[in-house]
Parts: sequence; structure tokens; C-alpha cells
Amino acid sequence: MLSLAKQDDDEPRLSGIVASLSAAIWSVRLSDRRIFYLSPIAEVLLGEALRPAAIGTVWHRVVQREDRRPLLRWFYRVLDGHTPLIEIRIVRADGARRWLQLSGKVSRDADGRPVRVDGMATDVTERLTAESQVRKLSRVVEQSPAAVVITDVHGCIEYVNPRFCATSGYAEREVVGQMARFVGSGQTPQTVYATLWNTILAGGIWQGELLNRRKNGELYWEMEVIAPVFDARGRVCNFVAIKEDVTDKKLAEAELQRVNRTLRVLSRCNALLVRAASEEDLLESMCDMLSESGGYPMLWIAAPAGDGLATLARRGFAAAGDGCDDDWTGPALRALHGRRPVVERLADGARSPSLADSGVRAIASLPLLAGDAALGVLSLFSVNPQAFDAAELELLAELAADLAYGIVSQRGERARKARESDLHLMRRAIDASSDGIMVSDSRQDGAPLVYVNSAFERITGYAAHEALGRDALFLHAGDVGQDALAALRQALAEARPARAELRTCRRDGAPFWSELAIAPVLNAEGEVSHMVGVLTDISARKRMETQLIHQATHDALTGLPNRVLLADRVECAIVAARRAAGRVALMLFDLDRFKLVNDSLGHGAGDCLLRQIAERLTAHIRPGDTVARLGGDEFVVVAPVADERQAAQLAQELQSALAMPLQAGGQSIYPASSVGLAMFPHDGEDLTALLRNADAAMYRAKADGNSALCFYARDFTRGSSRRLQLESALCQALEAGQLLLHYQPKFSLEDGALAGAEVLLRWQHPTLGAVSPAEFIPIAEETGLILPIGAWVLRQSCRQLAGWQRRGLRMVPLAVNLSARQFALPTLAGDIRAMLREAGVGPRWLQLELTESLLVRQPEAASRTLEQLRAAGIQLALDDFGTGYSSLNYLRRFPITQLKIDQSFVRELLHDKDSSTIAVAIINLAHGLGMQVVAEGVETMAQLEFLRRHDCDQVQGYLSGRPQPAAQFERLLAGPQLPLALPRAAGADC
Repeated sequence: MLSLAKQDDDEPRLSGIVASLSAAIWSVRLSDRRIFYLSPIAEVLLGEALRPAAIGTVWHRVVQREDRRPLLRWFYRVLDGHTPLIEIRIVRADGARRWLQLSGKVSRDADGRPVRVDGMATDVTERLTAESQVRKLSRVVEQSPAAVVITDVHGCIEYVNPRFCATSGYAEREVVGQMARFVGSGQTPQTVYATLWNTILAGGIWQGELLNRRKNGELYWEMEVIAPVFDARGRVCNFVAIKEDVTDKKLAEAELQRVNRTLRVLSRCNALLVRAASEEDLLESMCDMLSESGGYPMLWIAAPAGDGLATLARRGFAAAGDGCDDDWTGPALRALHGRRPVVERLADGARSPSLADSGVRAIASLPLLAGDAALGVLSLFSVNPQAFDAAELELLAELAADLAYGIVSQRGERARKARESDLHLMRRAIDASSDGIMVSDSRQDGAPLVYVNSAFERITGYAAHEALGRDALFLHAGDVGQDALAALRQALAEARPARAELRTCRRDGAPFWSELAIAPVLNAEGEVSHMVGVLTDISARKRMETQLIHQATHDALTGLPNRVLLADRVECAIVAARRAAGRVALMLFDLDRFKLVNDSLGHGAGDCLLRQIAERLTAHIRPGDTVARLGGDEFVVVAPVADERQAAQLAQELQSALAMPLQAGGQSIYPASSVGLAMFPHDGEDLTALLRNADAAMYRAKADGNSALCFYARDFTRGSSRRLQLESALCQALEAGQLLLHYQPKFSLEDGALAGAEVLLRWQHPTLGAVSPAEFIPIAEETGLILPIGAWVLRQSCRQLAGWQRRGLRMVPLAVNLSARQFALPTLAGDIRAMLREAGVGPRWLQLELTESLLVRQPEAASRTLEQLRAAGIQLALDDFGTGYSSLNYLRRFPITQLKIDQSFVRELLHDKDSSTIAVAIINLAHGLGMQVVAEGVETMAQLEFLRRHDCDQVQGYLSGRPQPAAQFERLLAGPQLPLALPRAAGADC
């Protein structure tokens, strides 16, 4: 630093630089501890001109008494080689008090001895005052009784204060990012909004009343003052709205005064925020000052970036694309890595276009250091090849140090603001948390609550002022004996985290389940000072758990115990029976003809019937008995009994109760049930055995006739074993080639000619022998094997027809029976067409036989499928007509070409007048609808004569031919057309 006595050629220029600084430069000579240099700005800062004087004298006169001792300590630290900063208060000559920030550095002679201390004094009164004001204004806005909303120039909300949230009912996270109009009621005239926007976009302030809507839908009036906020360039960057709820007219004046007061405070706050400095402002201002006052044509400030440098600010570079160049990056990197100033003289001129055009001949690069950290580098360019001598370089080094200090200060300020922002964000997050958060003071007796968030108030119903200062046990309303509470107390005593589920009570006395998680907060000494608790309302989860437990143990349709709970009830009953040497009856009820209800009235009616059955069983059992539903139409009753007689009596009473009429699907239904009984301990000692044996007994009861009751006998299981054996063997029968097709011929009663044949499935097992279709067809239906088996029958029938066609045999239609599962396939018609195409057979040679039950389950779907089959040219026959629903409407709607009279009517033609009348009616009905009639099960000539006399078209039965293998049936096709021997026609038909 230059003293007043030292003059050289650069003195005017350097003096100009120093004079332009906003900080005072001072120097103290250590030999006599006297201030021997003060820059001109010192007179402005101190309010008087000071002559060189002893440093102690100056401190006594200027520095406030309380700051003298800290100042002395700071001075000695500077003498020790440190470069600390200190903020002190001074008393100006006019009595005004100001804050100064001092920095100092020891200068040494050639021998390394300290000779003086040079420093800088900056007036920071305005900054400290501004910081205080910002903090005050921030608290004012947050605690303002008026709602404050800040939006961008498009009306998108960027900030709302808590009063806005309290007034509107919206949480901050729900409104930030929304357009301000979303709280509008839709009832404010659009002209009002047009005037509002025209005013504020023109830079004016709009004031008026708006009708808005709270989150809960309630309308409320607000007096709003909306003003623009201008940036440093005078452009509108934001709008601030001060909103006051003026719904209550009695509070209108007080609310208006609060709005005006808040508006004035916010206006001053915004002006301060616009003028606030930043690191970028500092760097740009430094470049401007050095360029204008120092006379440097080019300047560059850069920061380390990997192995290179990144520009922070620069002046004098011509082209925007003129990037870094070795001419100046080389010196800058050496200065940065060497942590010392570097001067580069370009004797031969600069290679870079920017430097060459500016006539630069010398570059000085100075590192910006803050302790051990290298913040960047300051490079100055001069057209004078002799620039940057030692004196100038010393001054620039001081400037670089000041700049580094400024950067550190700005970054520190930015970090402080970031920390404050993080803290504010954290508090907002806590307030916005859906879980209740509470903090208790462990240092006080009883560990009273010192903080609760808004979620705590919402969950418990207690306002913060009602909860603070109280022990959190008040939430349990005397229910302090919970085991979980004891575990929490133990955790509190041991200062460790814990979690528990508790029965808790709201302010209105309503109980609820909560989960409380606690964790200790340690102070600097490692001692527990507070405990933080997170309270979560888990009532919904508890209800869900209860529902899941109920769903896991009860039937969803009837609410009865399911198999899981039944197992527990049976085990309890067996344990009790063992103790008392008693017995337990397990009764398996299966509803008779329940499938008929589902098929005719729909599954809704079936479900309604099952619920009523469950209610009736529950109403008629004894206390201690159990009713459960296994699924479908099967119910189980478990009852302790004295003997089989009592069990049978109880089962019969329940059967009688079930037999009473019930309403379902708009009809009266008389349920009937078959019951199988198994007794503990004779028939089994666990649920599995008892249920298996009761099931076997129930199937025997069904075989004996509807509404039967049967006790289990050991030989019943043999039938179950046979069924299981057949089911296992049937799974492999198709692949093993054990299935065969037989053909039963049908003859015309008009001329006795062969009219067709019905395809019948046979199973020849290698060890079981010939298995009856009455045994294996129901098993195939239940297991789903009927689908691949049915498809095989159709494909084999088509192939058989194709084989006869290729051999030139007489062709007759083959009738194939369709199962319910097959008919329900949406691809049925397409699959059959594909089979016919594959075999090369015309569709007229294939006839499909359907039962009435297939058509009534889903009439609309059935109609579509039948239309597709008829469109493909396939004939359709209705089998077993007269035994089911026999709906004339279905005959009219569906494209049926043939009716088959069931053999039960044919068998009784000559012995039962009703059967003969029905048969004749079916024939006449079919002919009236343009259909053919086939009679099944014709076994006698008398039956044949009756049917011929009443114009039946075809017959099928043992009289005309039994089912026979393909080879035998082919003889009928290959031989001469031998007519069926018909009885001689009588003179007149009966």
C-alpha cells in the first residue's frame, strides 16, 4: 500500500482507484502505532477529517466503548498473520452511530519483519439494517392478519401466506402453481376482472371486492388490493395481492386498516429486495469499476471448471463467440495453481483476435483466494507493455483479496438464505404433513408438549393452545393401562426410539386407533432434550384389518363361516366332545336342483336364495352349533349330539325348515336338500375325514332321491374311489386312443329308409373294461375334459363322413350331441366350419343335437350362436324335448329343424294316456312349425305303429338298431337300401 509520502508516476491513477472505492483504506505503522494513511472516503465514514495520530487515540475517540476490547483482540490477531473480519460500532463526529466492517493484513519488509498493517473499512450499516428489516418483514408477511398472494405476470400463484390458507381452506401445496382465478366463485362479473387486469398490466394498483369460494364450497367476499412488483429494469415481474375477508361487515374497517398497513410494509420490502446485491452484481460492478477507473481495456474473471476455467464476468471482449484462448488462460491457470500473481508480457503481440484488436501487450492474472480455497482468478489486460509493476501489482493483489472476500461474503449470504429457505421449507413440510407431529420437552417435569402441528389438531380435535403444556397421556382419556403405553414409557426412560399402536381419544370423546412413533433429540452435550412424536390415525387400516380377518374366515356371499373358520369350530367341538365323552355330528346339506334356479332365474336369484338359506339355517340351529358354507350350494352344520338319533332329528328339523317357500327372482321357490351325516369319533377324528365321509353320505342321499338323509357307511367311500379312479384315467383316455365312436341308425317312418345316425361316445379302458357313458360323461362335464373330448368327437365325425364320401358309400347325416361347455364357446361356429373344410365335407351332412337347458341359460348368446350355425348350413336338433322347459317361445325364436321326443314318453306311449297325449302334441306342434320329429327309445312294434299312425317322421331305438361300431354301420351304407320293416297301414289313423 502506498503511503502519503510516497509519490511516483502511478500515484494519480492509483489514487483515483482508491478514491473510487466505497470502502476506506487505512494503514498503521507498527513502529509507532500511528495511522499514517487514510483514504478520502474515511472522512465520509467518520464524519470528520482525521490527522495521522496514535491508533489508540483514534479508537478511544471513534469506537464505541463496548467494541474497543474486541477490536484490540482483532488487531493482535492481524499482527499474528491472520486476516479476520470484524464488525464494530463507531460514533461519528455528529453523534451518529454506524457499523463498520474492518479487514486487515500485515505487510513485511524484505527481512520478513512486520512493518505496517493495511486494511479496509466498509460501512455495513445499511446491509445490517436491511437484513434486520428483511427478517422483520418476512415475519410480518407470514404472521400478517391479511391474506397475501404473489403471482407471476400471468396470474400463476407463486406464494401464499398462512392467512390465505386459513381463509380459503386450501393448503399451500394445493394453490401454488394454480392460476389465481381458481378460487373464484364464477359469480363476479367478467368486466371486473377485465378492469383488474387492464389496471395492473398498465402498472397501476387495483382495489376492489371479489366474491370467491372456499375449498369447502362456501362463498365469501374479499377486499383485494393488487399491485405490480417491478424488477431493477422497471418491468413488471410479479403481482402482489392483499386480500381481506370482509364477509362480516362489522369487521370491515379493521380488516381494511390491516390490509393498508401490510401493503405499505410489503412495498418497502419489495424495494429493498430489488436493490439487494448478489455475487453476480459484485463481479459485474468490479469489472465496471476496473474498466472505467483503472483504464484496463479488457477484464476477465473466471472460476475453476475441471481442468480449465469458466467465465464468470468479462469486459472488452469483442465477439460473443470469442471463447477462452491460451493467450490469457495460460497465465490465469498458472496464477490459480501457483496461488500467486502472474504477469505475462506479449512482446510479439497477441495471437488471439480479441487481444490483437485491442492492442493488449500485458496480462496480469491474480488468484482469488479464501484461506485454502481457490475461488477463481482475476485477469487484467493492458496495452502498456510495462504495465503491472510491483506497486501496481500489490494494489491489484489487495483488490483481488477484497474481491475474494466479497465473493465469500456473498456466497455466505446466499448459503445463509438457502439454510433459512431449507428451514422454512422444513417447517412448511411439517405443517403440511398428514401425520400429527408433536414435540415434548424432556427437561421439564412430566415432559409437556411444546409443539404440535396442524395435522395433530386435525387428528385429535385439540387446538394447539389446548395441547401445549400438557402430558401427551391426556390423549388416552384414562386408558393408560395399555401394554403398548408401558413399552413407550420404557423407551422414553431409556431415551431410544419406539413405535406402538394405541387406543386414543379425540377431543369430542370419539375413540380412534393411532400409531405413535417417538424418537429422542439430543443436545450438543449428547443429552436428551426433547422427544419427537409422529401420530398417525390408523383407524381405517384397523378397520381394513378387521374386514380382512372377517373375509378370510367368512363366506363373502352369506357371511357364514368359511372352511377356515369351520376347521377351528370343528376342532373346538371335537376337543369338548373328547372331554365329555360325547359325539359331534357334521351334516353336509346340498340343495337339490339348485342349478335349475341359476339357469332359469339367473345367478342373482341364486345368490338371493343362498343368502336366505343361510339365514334360515342360522335361525334354526341351537346355541353352540355352527353353520358354515363350503361353496356353491353346500352348507355344513356342526353340532354336539348325544347319538345318531338326535343327529338325525336335528338334520330333519333343518330340512323341514329349509323346505318352507322362499322368494327369489320374483317367484316362490320350495328348496329341497340332501343331507349326508358323519359322526365323531366313529366316522373321523378331524374335519378332513368327517367332511370327506359326510360328502360321500350326501351323494348316496342324492342317489336315493331328493330330500333324502343318509348317515355315512364305510362302503360309500368305495364309490368315491371309483369316481376318482375314473377321473384320473379319463385324463389320459383321449391321448391313449381309448375313446371310440358308435353309430345308432335312424329310420324314416315314411318309407323305412335309413335317414341318418346319432354319434355316441364309448370308452374302452384296458383294465376297467367298457365304462358306461352314464359314469364318465358327468365326470368329463365337471372336470372340463368335455371340451377336448367334444372337439375330438366333432372332428372324428367329420373325418368319418369324409372317409365314407371318398369310398363312395351312401351318405346320411350324422347327429352329434353338444355339451353346455361346448355351446358356450364363442368360437364354436367357426371351429366347426374349419373342421368341415379340413375334412372336405358339406355342412348338410352334420347335425348338432342340443338340449333345452343350453338355450335358456343365456338366450341372447344362444340365439347368436344358432344363427351362425344355421348360416353355415348345419342342421340343428332339439334333444329330449318335453322333459325340460319346452318353451314355445324358444321354438319360435331359434332356428331348430328337428325335435326329438324323449324316450321317457315313448316308453309309456301304450300305458300312460298323458305320455301318449304329449307325444302326439309334440308331433303336431313340430309339424306346425315346419320341423321334423324323431322318436327316441323305440323298442316295440306297437310303439312303432303308434308313432307311424301319428305321422312321426323318424325313429331311433333298439327295435331299429343298436349303437354299433363304424365298421358294422358301414355295412348299412354299403349294402342295398333295406327298408325298416313297417307295420301294415290300418284303414284309419287313431
